[in-house]
Amino acid sequence: MGILIFATPSDLVAGDWLDVAPTNAGRLIRSASVLVTAATRLDRYDTDDAGLPSAPSVADTFRDAVCQQVTEWVGAGIDPLKGGFGQAPRVSSQSVDGGSVGYTGYANVEQIAKAATSLSDSARQILRNEGLASRSPGYR
Repeated sequence: MGILIFATPSDLVAGDWLDVAPTNAGRLIRSASVLVTAATRLDRYDTDDAGLPSAPSVADTFRDAVCQQVTEWVGAGIDPLKGGFGQAPRVSSQSVDGGSVGYTGYANVEQIAKAATSLSDSARQILRNEGLASRSPGYR
């Protein structure tokens, strides 16, 4: 069956998730779709011949969860295709003769790795609000 894709780059803009779809939108959507599939693997819902949700409300929820995930990755500058530890390093402190600068509020390596490889709380909540992404099988 392959990887199920639940959104398109145009959904990111049409749904007011982002002002402009990033150049790697297709790859981000594919990665987010894999996470949404994993989060809903115990859920039961009607599908079309391609394996996609056939009920419009369920299909919309899958799309919205994917778009939310992509939006968060884009906003945080995270590329899930680089894996958990392949993200760009960020300066946590800097010193020069006679002075130093420290920055706070940056995520640590473990938090960045989790964000690159896990479904965000907001995307999971979109699924849960539709009765999906539970820990026990259910039908929608």
